Amino acid sequence: MWRRSRGPSHPDRRGHHRTSTHQEGLPVNPHLLEERVASVSGGADLAETTRARLTAHKATADACRRRTLERRAELERVLAGTDGAQDALDLMLELDALERVQDRIDQRLSELCESLTDTRTPRYGDAQPV
Repeated sequence: MWRRSRGPSHPDRRGHHRTSTHQEGLPVNPHLLEERVASVSGGADLAETTRARLTAHKATADACRRRTLERRAELERVLAGTDGAQDALDLMLELDALERVQDRIDQRLSELCESLTDTRTPRYGDAQPV
């Protein structure tokens, strides 16, 4: 939630600044990430281990996103004074860590999708494409 900006930022609906570019190391839009995952076809050509890697990366990204939303809602309740069971500082620290990790997970998933959708040009000893 509160972190140093690593690129151009725009305030979200709560006034928090979030980066919005898709350069390496910057957050990836979840909708665009879904489209990128969907673009990986391969069908029967996609090896079982590769398909398992893609599924595991996607499941991890989704789980982190869900957990972030849960912690954010929990933090809102604590800060509203209606639920004092959890320490707000602990929630903020966990939320900060989850948001940083989400960026890394999304980047890895994006890179995996990119590597699976790259068109490979066969090369021979002369380093010239066929």
